[in-house]
Amino acid sequence: MPIYSYKALDANGEHVTGVLDGERPQHVRQALLLRNLHALEIKPVSRAGGLGDRLGLEGYFRRRNAYHVALAIRQLAGLLAAGVPVADALESIIRQTDSKRFEAVLRDVREKVSHGLPLSGAMRDHPGWFSPVAVSVIAAGEAGGEMPKVMRRLAQYLVRRNQLESKIGSALTYPVFMAAIAACVVAFLVKYVIPKLAQVLLQSGQELPLITRGLLGFSSFVGSYWWLIGIVAAMLFAAWRSYLGTPRGRLWWDGTQLRLPILGPLLRKRLIARFSLTLSTLLESGIQLTNALESARGVVGNAAMAKAVESLRTEVTQGKGVARSMQEMPIFPPVMVQMIATAEDSGELPTVLSELADAYDMEVDTAVQRVTSVMEPLVTVFMGAVVLLIVLSVLLPIMRISHMPKM
Repeated sequence: MPIYSYKALDANGEHVTGVLDGERPQHVRQALLLRNLHALEIKPVSRAGGLGDRLGLEGYFRRRNAYHVALAIRQLAGLLAAGVPVADALESIIRQTDSKRFEAVLRDVREKVSHGLPLSGAMRDHPGWFSPVAVSVIAAGEAGGEMPKVMRRLAQYLVRRNQLESKIGSALTYPVFMAAIAACVVAFLVKYVIPKLAQVLLQSGQELPLITRGLLGFSSFVGSYWWLIGIVAAMLFAAWRSYLGTPRGRLWWDGTQLRLPILGPLLRKRLIARFSLTLSTLLESGIQLTNALESARGVVGNAAMAKAVESLRTEVTQGKGVARSMQEMPIFPPVMVQMIATAEDSGELPTVLSELADAYDMEVDTAVQRVTSVMEPLVTVFMGAVVLLIVLSVLLPIMRISHMPKM
């Protein structure tokens, strides 16, 4: 989410400065009005990530944000444990960060903390950087007077979550890289090599094989209508992004991903591990179950899972047990439901959830290896088939020409 710096006037006519997250300057202006502030100037701190958001790369920037936040929380935990005041600890972290955008966020947080606002309240103004889980955990630490302990637990949670998130990305790096190389090679052949060969083959006067005629037709179409292909592709991409931006579209796509033959089980295990880890961290920090479920719902990262967690929270609020509510939701595995049922009876729900997170984390490792072992040969076979198709379409007519009787 973009970050904007602002200059405004408060109710007493005094100048106020700071930074806020917002999709557009209008959203920042509305947020300031809710605080009884009249905006004088609003400008982006950095446009890095804005283009990425429009191209569908927001996931990359979200991971970069998570890395900076995890590092800062870990450093903050150590400084607070050493007895350093929060404002001074933030100043030390600001000097070390290498992200200009995150530096602007930290400076705004430090400024608000220096004026008496709690750390959790200052972080709540930047939801693009600090998740509801982080804000809730820190607020619980502030209320219980155990900030160093809670910050260490939060740092461990963020590090483990980042490690979990990176596993699937690592598994898909090689197949995506090889597919990109194959696409570049095919594009080069279709654009530059095949049109030159076409002139030689057509001058021979021989009837060309079907596979060659198809490849030449495809090359000719791409060369003549590349602009139309680009426009149609851009329109389809924009329509797809727009559909995913709707609640219905996001729910359908997130649910479809969980039903995919190979990636579906892997994504489901990752969601269970993420949910268990998040809920365990919140409960260990002293947050009530219903509030913990509300915070966990906002960070699961999947609309289908979020819908299930919201239903779970509603039933728990009505007095129903967690395990009993989970039994009616297929997204939660039976083993998880059974372990939580036992944990509810023994009063060790946070501990069991942490064990579940560890168990599914290990299953994610195994699933990643299995997916990688399947996808790598599939990509190799696909690339080989494409190259073979192109080679045959070129060699077959050349062999015919070479066997023509000489005049």
